[in-house]
Amino acid sequence: MYRTGDRAAELPNGEIDYKGRIDGQVKVRGYRIELGEVEVAMEKHPAVEQAVANVREDRPGLKRLIGYYVAKSELSTNELRKHLASLLPDYMQPSAFVAVKELPRTPSGKIDRKALPAPDVKRPDLDVAYAGPTTAVQKTLANVWADLLGIDRVGIDDNFFDLGGNSLLSIQCVAQLEGHGLKLPIVKLYQHPTIRACAAFLEGDASTMAPSEMAKARVGARHDATKRGDVAIIGMSGRFPGAESVEQLWQNLLAKKNSISTWTVDELDPSIPAELRNDPDYVKARGVIADADKFDAGFFGVNPKVAALMDPQQRVFLETAWAALEDAAYDPAQFAGLIGVYAGMGNNTYFTRNVIGHPELIEQVGDFAVMTANEKDYIATRLAFEFDLRGPALSIHTACSTSLVAIAQAFKALRDGECDMALAGGIALTVPFNSGIVYNEGGMYSPDGSTRTFDANGKGTSFSDGCGIIVLKRLDDAERDKDHIYAVIKGAALNNDGSDKASFTAPSVRGQAEVIAMAQADAGVSPSEITYVETHGTATPLGDPIEVEALTLAFGGKTNGHHCVIGSIKSNIGHLTPAAGAAGVIKTALALREEVIPANVGFETPNPAIDFANSPFRVLTDNEAWPRVPGTPRIAGVSSFGVGGTNAHVILAEPPVALASSASREKQLFLLSAKSKTSLDAMTDNLRSWLLLDSARSASPSVSLADAAYTLQVGRRHFKHRRLIVGGSHNEVIEAIANKDAQLIGTRELHEAAPGVVFMFPGQGSQYVNMGRDLCASEPVFKQHFDQCCELFSKEFGTDLKAIIFPKAGDEEKAAEQLKQTIYTQASLFTMHYSLAKLWMHWGIVPGRDDGPQHRRVRCGLSRWRVLLGRCDQACRQPRPHDAGTARRQHAQRACGGRGRGEETPRRLQHRGEQRSAVVRGQRSARGDREAASRVGEGRHHLQVARDQPRLP
Repeated sequence: MYRTGDRAAELPNGEIDYKGRIDGQVKVRGYRIELGEVEVAMEKHPAVEQAVANVREDRPGLKRLIGYYVAKSELSTNELRKHLASLLPDYMQPSAFVAVKELPRTPSGKIDRKALPAPDVKRPDLDVAYAGPTTAVQKTLANVWADLLGIDRVGIDDNFFDLGGNSLLSIQCVAQLEGHGLKLPIVKLYQHPTIRACAAFLEGDASTMAPSEMAKARVGARHDATKRGDVAIIGMSGRFPGAESVEQLWQNLLAKKNSISTWTVDELDPSIPAELRNDPDYVKARGVIADADKFDAGFFGVNPKVAALMDPQQRVFLETAWAALEDAAYDPAQFAGLIGVYAGMGNNTYFTRNVIGHPELIEQVGDFAVMTANEKDYIATRLAFEFDLRGPALSIHTACSTSLVAIAQAFKALRDGECDMALAGGIALTVPFNSGIVYNEGGMYSPDGSTRTFDANGKGTSFSDGCGIIVLKRLDDAERDKDHIYAVIKGAALNNDGSDKASFTAPSVRGQAEVIAMAQADAGVSPSEITYVETHGTATPLGDPIEVEALTLAFGGKTNGHHCVIGSIKSNIGHLTPAAGAAGVIKTALALREEVIPANVGFETPNPAIDFANSPFRVLTDNEAWPRVPGTPRIAGVSSFGVGGTNAHVILAEPPVALASSASREKQLFLLSAKSKTSLDAMTDNLRSWLLLDSARSASPSVSLADAAYTLQVGRRHFKHRRLIVGGSHNEVIEAIANKDAQLIGTRELHEAAPGVVFMFPGQGSQYVNMGRDLCASEPVFKQHFDQCCELFSKEFGTDLKAIIFPKAGDEEKAAEQLKQTIYTQASLFTMHYSLAKLWMHWGIVPGRDDGPQHRRVRCGLSRWRVLLGRCDQACRQPRPHDAGTARRQHAQRACGGRGRGEETPRRLQHRGEQRSAVVRGQRSARGDREAASRVGEGRHHLQVARDQPRLP
């Protein structure tokens, strides 16, 4: 018999009198929920002592699941929400949480659910800081959302569904908005789940180009191109065997390190059957990467339950792509153009081994969600969704040539104007990680895990795990934006072998030779110009001779001696299959930048089947310098050939010579931010390690601190947990971090964003001798306007105002007395504040409107100052009245807007919703910088310094 769990009684008239539930099961929005399950999940949090879940209907027709808890220690609702997300499906997540000192109980000692308090109407603590609505439409949306969701306020960047919204509430939201004259289709609410986005849709975002206009502009630009442009590699990231980063990979290459891991029988994954692990032909070695089983689902906004069932290849690819964009110094949310994604991944072994056997977990998140988290089709589109990328997103799979094919496609898309930046790469992970393969004589696998490319003892390749992603941008655009350029892609080509070969899996001399020649032609280079080729180089007895034969055919034979070096990164890290091509491009780009070609590990005796004597190629046993030669650019090729015959070849060239950074300020602001305090601390340690590494490279550090500070300010996304570090040298920053110097480091968490910028300056009485002297010495823009004002006032006064503000040594007391005179007080303060405001505006910090009487303190607005300065200039050209002293006072008072002695204001400004401090008096002593750190470094945000400098990671 089916039992519903409801308690009911049949009345004499046949009607059913519903008494309630027998158990703790409730029904919310069509889902049956066991309250006990929610309570157990809440109590699993170490800070929760006791928990109770209950359903409330504070508004008729709107049932909400509420979580009540007694906390052992301080606990934010956001942290508790994230905790439950890893244990419960979405429909079992409480809409609100209530912290209580103790749970109410009945006389019998049971929890009195009826006495549980109503949830607080306070906005929950979210990952985004609260930013209040400003426009009429935003305020209407905020009021409707707040009323529907039962909270006191809603920020314009808050997600409707993160606040507890659901399908039922979204329908009610659309209906209520219609009553206010706002027609918002429900699909648009899902498409634009924040007030800022909804308001932009409803108001018509003027900054958004219509699709037809954008298409015409892109097609027009493509047709107007007079030549095929080169493409710059401006960012890269990867995780490789023995290397957690691109920098570590390069050091391993220079050290000729073999990064293949080997295991004993006991170290192999327990899931490997005993008969297999004890098989004498079982090779217990291959390349693996660290922490492939770890993933910060909260950082990417992925439901933890979905993440647990997601292929690690998709998870690691997300992490690597984020690092690649940071290396390129671009936040996709701030990039105005289109960003494309071209990516591929290996076979999914995680699903069959770890997911399919848990139908109960699959049921919790849904078959479709599990499918999209595991199928190859979604590697590119998932990244585009998570990062909000609007260029082409293509999942490409051509076996071992996958990532180089992806790079070639991204290269062509940038040339054709389909996107303005592109991420391209691939990933391969095999589960279980600590596992090997069974060696078959004559097959592709290595008998010992080594990959001896071109060597007589090369008997196969080691199939390894790894991930590589590069960021591409048109060279002209990259040079215009002063991006850091690793190398330049000049040409690329793709083809297939067809059936002119021994078998489906066999390579083809003709296919490989043709694709190499096509790439050279596309790049407009001749074989004699190419001095290095990163080969496919699988070290198989058949593959290596065929590849060298194809290269020789494409290069036209030995026409210029052994002028070209060949090598393969597979000799260091094994074959990364779908990620192999990206790894080869990364190695070659680094070799071009660092001017060194790494040796080919394991090469001792040439494979006798390879005719090196009649080829233009040689293989290195030691690292070889590859310096720049004026007038002869270094050019390289990269090959990748896939099982099934899809071949790819790309031509790379050395990067343009980077211009030296210009001089900068004595002190820099290093601005870090993260989603959690733990991550912020880790980021701080990373900065210190990076500075230590740069200091250790040579006697004088090679990295400009100003460039690093600029990148951290404008090339990174900013999160709630923020830290500011002040320093003028590598050692100063390193020591400040090591000593946790509170005078040079400030840390805060941003909770609420201010709506705009207000310039506030002190009034009469704040003047002093030498105010602004250091700013004049260090800031040309400030000095320009300061000198202009002083010149105009001096013409009117008949006295050198600058000489009063900056007196000669010994005249300080006299100048101080003169500055007390109202005429000079107001003129000097106007000069100081106007020049400072112009400097801020030059930096991009622009004040907002002054609305209402509460802003009387800033009534001397910048727009009026321009007019008043013009009046001052005009007055200097007019005949002086007889009472020169009276006239001077009148002109000065008009120029300063009649500011009186009692109108001093705090020296603080606000920008983009975050507080920023400014040392208005312009003192730049060490003490002044430390004071600035204590104020600016409240963790709010950065003071953006506009610098025309290249970005560095």
